[in-house]
Amino acid sequence: MSQAIITTTDGLRIAKRLTNHWQHKFQISSLGDTGFVVHFPSAEVVLLPSADALQVEIRPVEGGSEPMDLAKLQSVVASHIDRMAGEAFDYQWHDA
Repeated sequence: MSQAIITTTDGLRIAKRLTNHWQHKFQISSLGDTGFVVHFPSAEVVLLPSADALQVEIRPVEGGSEPMDLAKLQSVVASHIDRMAGEAFDYQWHDA
């Protein structure tokens, strides 16, 4: 699993915009009040907003329909978050 924490007070708004954008292409699951899961063919992208951050986790899917290219997925997720937020964040991805 790969994880990044983005410092922002707009985490919920960004997560909602991102899931709304991706819902036409991927299945989205709600985690109730805690966040969302975007189901990619090779991974699940978990978005966990809080009052002062957006935590992003990329989890490989065992037996997914495609092999996971972690670097590419990190880049895709980061660029989409930046676009939904209207600003560029500094991403420090860590294995968790």
